[in-house]
Amino acid sequence: MRLYDRIRGEWIEQPIDEPIPGRFSLGAIGGARYLTSDFAGRWTVDSTMGEFPRRLLADDALRGAVREIAAVVRVAIAAGALGDLLAESPLASGGRTRLEVSPFERKILATLPFIESIMRHPRAWLKRETERVGVERARRLSPRASGFLASHSEDWERITLSGLKPRRVLALVTEDQLDIYENRVTTELVDQLERYLRARIDQVGTIHALRRDQIDFSKEGARSMHHMRRRRVCELWGDAAEAQSMLKLAGETLEFLDELLRRLQALKGSPICRVLPGRRGISQLRPTNILVNDRNYRKVYELFLSWVREQRRSEPPRNEQIEAHSKFLGDLEEFCLLLVVRAMAGVVPFKESCPFPRLGADIPLDSLDEGGLNAHLRRDHDGAITLMARGCPPLRFIPLGARLVAEAQDGLLTTRLIQQIETALRSGKRNQGRVVVLYLGTGRESARGSEEIQRLALRFPMIADSESGRLGWLPVSPFDVESVERVGRAIRQWHTSSLYLSYPPELGLVPTHEPPPTPVIGTEIVRSQSRWRLLGKIPARDMAKLESWWSDRARRGAIAARASAPEWCAHAQDLESWASATARMQRLATCPVCSCSGRLEPRDRETFQGTCPGCNARWGLRLCGKCGSRFPFLDLDYDDADLGLPADDRWVEQHLGRDVLAAPCWLPGERVFICPSCGSCPKGEGELAVACERCRARS
Repeated sequence: MRLYDRIRGEWIEQPIDEPIPGRFSLGAIGGARYLTSDFAGRWTVDSTMGEFPRRLLADDALRGAVREIAAVVRVAIAAGALGDLLAESPLASGGRTRLEVSPFERKILATLPFIESIMRHPRAWLKRETERVGVERARRLSPRASGFLASHSEDWERITLSGLKPRRVLALVTEDQLDIYENRVTTELVDQLERYLRARIDQVGTIHALRRDQIDFSKEGARSMHHMRRRRVCELWGDAAEAQSMLKLAGETLEFLDELLRRLQALKGSPICRVLPGRRGISQLRPTNILVNDRNYRKVYELFLSWVREQRRSEPPRNEQIEAHSKFLGDLEEFCLLLVVRAMAGVVPFKESCPFPRLGADIPLDSLDEGGLNAHLRRDHDGAITLMARGCPPLRFIPLGARLVAEAQDGLLTTRLIQQIETALRSGKRNQGRVVVLYLGTGRESARGSEEIQRLALRFPMIADSESGRLGWLPVSPFDVESVERVGRAIRQWHTSSLYLSYPPELGLVPTHEPPPTPVIGTEIVRSQSRWRLLGKIPARDMAKLESWWSDRARRGAIAARASAPEWCAHAQDLESWASATARMQRLATCPVCSCSGRLEPRDRETFQGTCPGCNARWGLRLCGKCGSRFPFLDLDYDDADLGLPADDRWVEQHLGRDVLAAPCWLPGERVFICPSCGSCPKGEGELAVACERCRARS
């Protein structure tokens, strides 16, 4: 079996013990043909068979929402311009038909009284057995009682003048036998309906939570957000209409389904369910006399037939299921492309008139001048989305059609799968730069998931300049408004961190060459490790002096060129390095939030801080006092009292969104940041650590 591993970026020959949906593709790469399964998770390749864990697969609601958004994205792609995607929303519309109570669910409600009557007074088969019992328990003697008693003297009590007085006799014992076919059909139906209602409640509840967030945001939630994030969320919510009516409809449906589920669960204590626990599995429904003629059982029979028809509609033949799963993974690529494009807006500047990239082709996103990022977007043949920019390692977004948001009690499987991905990335042959796995899930699901999932949610993969920083994990879903913000945060961390960690820009001056004199550029240049480095932004008033100095140097270089060619090459390299360093310093002094030109202040040990006169944001590099590593930070202008104290690890995501690099400390007061490399906090030592929930949890 030959498979293409999208994580490693290469072909493999040996099958994986626990494959993840969406990780492998088959055949020639050019519009990925994925290793897919039916809705039960069963897959087959050549003579090899396997099974995905069923809880990793997307449900009907998620597949439907992704399919609707992907159809809109394809229409925008046909229009030809990348900016057309900015008008499309990555949030599920909800669909009124999906939220309304279905005719089948109403039939469940109508049949429930008959099921409850069966559970209270079930039909039973009278079972008779011959048993040796005490005289006081005997109600009806067996025809063989006299002969048996005559031959078993141990059952005699005593012999009297009037005859034999027995101690035990052979009697007929009758017992109601509930384990009959009709009762098995009833319990099987109850179990199947309970599972159906739980899945349906999860689907409607997800949409209900999305609409409730929208209403809460419009009322009070916006007050606790930074205004930059508030504006972006308003743009997303503006694309979703009829929130109030959808919320009301979803709430009514949830109440209806909860009542059905409660009544079904109450039947678990009935005699039938105690005698017949668990699902027995009815391979074929037979119309017996009781199922056809009994009033109560006839309703169960009719509902069971409706259930079979409902299952056939939701679960087509296996080949159609595999085809549907394959289309879903293709739709997921389009959905993730929409997330990436919307997340780039305001983080990586691009021309809205840029054409959509063809498979394997790079599309330039901005101009190629010295101040630009020289950013490119590429859609790879294996379905990944790659961003490239000057001075940054490639950033690959790999969509996975797996729901890794395991519940806490099921976290062991999730931990194994995550370790499998991390091992595969380290063993890959090609340098993929930074990799972000986009898996199916929401922030709420991650918060109540396993410890491994919660740990991934706190990771800052694009900041740490280490091996572990190569891989990041982000949950995305059309039912989560935070998905765009998470992707935007990863993009900001990627290109901003690479830029900040390159400070101070290195000049290509030959060590024997002197830089411009101090009166020309002030004291912004230092010599470090036999290299000249530019520490600050050249003031505008000194640029004319600098150009004059370079012109004079060029004239002297031209004279030297006639005498010595290597000397002229060295002068040319000096000029080119100066242009590159000044352009990079200009980008370092640009506000990452509002793109205004700010003031840059050099600090000790090759760190700096920038300040924006427009939005009052601060950014730069800080030094960790524990591990000694430098890390970038972004500090928005907000008041702790306005945003409130963090209640959990999702606080940064909910209130600051993409406008953050290193996470701020949870305690109010002086703004300090948590080191993304070692996780230490400057306030996490001493008495202050006692007041911080995060520091107490780490200790």
